[in-house]
Amino acid sequence: MMISESASPQVGIRANHASPVVIATDGRSQSDAALVVGRLLAGEPDAIRVVTVLKPMPMLSGAQVGATRDLVADRRANVRSQVTTQMTRTGNQAVEVELRDGDPATVVSRLAHGAGAAMIVCGLGRHRVADRMFGDETALRLIRMSDVPVFAAASGAAQAPKRIVVAVDFAETSLRAARLAIEIAAPAATIYLVHVFGVGTAGGRHLTRTIGGVTSIMVLRDEMQRDLAIRIAHGAGLTLLTFTS
Repeated sequence: MMISESASPQVGIRANHASPVVIATDGRSQSDAALVVGRLLAGEPDAIRVVTVLKPMPMLSGAQVGATRDLVADRRANVRSQVTTQMTRTGNQAVEVELRDGDPATVVSRLAHGAGAAMIVCGLGRHRVADRMFGDETALRLIRMSDVPVFAAASGAAQAPKRIVVAVDFAETSLRAARLAIEIAAPAATIYLVHVFGVGTAGGRHLTRTIGGVTSIMVLRDEMQRDLAIRIAHGAGLTLLTFTS
């Protein structure tokens, strides 16, 4: 699968062999987008680590241990074959696949932490929001437990995002999130920096001084001349909108 230059991020996350993009896949079509987007964000094949995790089987009685060993070997062979086919289908056949055992979210988050990964990319397994929130969604569990940024790629994703919403509270973590949004955004993308004020709190703060690369700022107002948002032009060719209320 060829990826056009226009599909790539404007800035990029500067991943490399020592700080790779970890792509988590289960070999199914729901993970295809993770392999495509992960390769796109990494930029180079040697900046990618692809991992698939085989969930443990239920505990069985001693009489079934022999059969279980054969079954585990078959499962491992089937998963590796399925992922290898997927890698060819998505144009990643040159990348080696790592097969691990355990809970997928736990294994991937620990691997990424130990590897000093720049990002984890995974697919979204469920289509409905309610299913993702209340089901056993690996992507959500990975986001909750990982200390590495996680990009959950929706089915069909094949380019850097053109519209990004960043929830900000003006803390250091918000700054890091805004910078990361700039790095993964497509050329001429729009990034929305959204902060919700509580009752009685004052507005007017934004992240322009700390993000860097700002070339111009324009305040957007409604017909009553109330501030709605601050339009920020970034040197990378991006537009950041900071909502002030």
